[in-house]
Amino acid sequence: MNYIFRLAKSRDDKKAIWEVKKNISLEVFKDKISNIPELPWGINATRSVPVFFEKIEHLSLCFFKKENSRHFCKSPLYLGSMLEVNAVWQELYEGTALSRNDETWVVEKKFLAEEFSRFVYDSRLPEYHSLAHFVALQKGEPDILTTYRLASAISTFILMMPDDFLYKSVEKCVFELQKDARYSDVIRLNREWPREFLYYFIVTKLHKINNYDDVNEIFSLLPFWWSVRDNYFDLAYAGYCNKLKTMAAEFGGYFESIANALQSNAQSLMGQKSLNPFLLMLKKPPIYLNDGTIPGDSAFSGYEDYFMSIPDAEMAMAIKIGNQ
Repeated sequence: MNYIFRLAKSRDDKKAIWEVKKNISLEVFKDKISNIPELPWGINATRSVPVFFEKIEHLSLCFFKKENSRHFCKSPLYLGSMLEVNAVWQELYEGTALSRNDETWVVEKKFLAEEFSRFVYDSRLPEYHSLAHFVALQKGEPDILTTYRLASAISTFILMMPDDFLYKSVEKCVFELQKDARYSDVIRLNREWPREFLYYFIVTKLHKINNYDDVNEIFSLLPFWWSVRDNYFDLAYAGYCNKLKTMAAEFGGYFESIANALQSNAQSLMGQKSLNPFLLMLKKPPIYLNDGTIPGDSAFSGYEDYFMSIPDAEMAMAIKIGNQ
């Protein structure tokens, strides 16, 4: 968010352009096919080096047939895929009866289960389910809901991290993975992709978790995390508030007007002390759909005017990943 606002303030901010490209513009690095291969599938996490586009090395999750090592679709492991796995989990948990054992929805549950099963094996949409498959295949978990719950918890844990905590975590995870030469390619990406690197580390260590019903068991995967488990959410809240103050001072205007709402949202999230928090009670900006608009909280009343004032064509060109 910091880099988006920096880019909105100055379209010549090279650092902001680079960061927004990494976090938002990796669409060009997805591979999709319309003809969905038969199951079973396998998945590999690997370092990708683009051939025809800007050489933004990144982690990719590549799907392949068991008898063929060549991937048929892939998605980068990046902010977009982490947010998508969170969004799908929230829809499952808060938006449908599929995960609530509501027996009054017998027909709807059957229909939704069939639709969702098609969705998670749709090779045209790898960014929505690649992390869930990565988690499922690493820990041998066949249940879709359990997989999305855990994949979302990992994303939430990482996205909540204050910067100093994040970089200290990366340092300790690098130390752990350096014991095995198989991880050398992935370790190379830890500086440019710290959150993605942590996601990879956590998934490779999931077999060490004893109680999969408690997603907060993720803290047990690193002694450093375990030592702060009781006050992690307080640390995350304090780190977020400090960042908000810095951004409000730098950007002022619209951002300053929404800082209190964002801080209130963070307090609601961190106060649940869960890596699978509920989001329904949060203050939200308006949501624009093809057939209308879902009104947002009054705190975001300047949302449309602010973003409409930004030359979106210029912004799109600034963050576009180009050919070599």
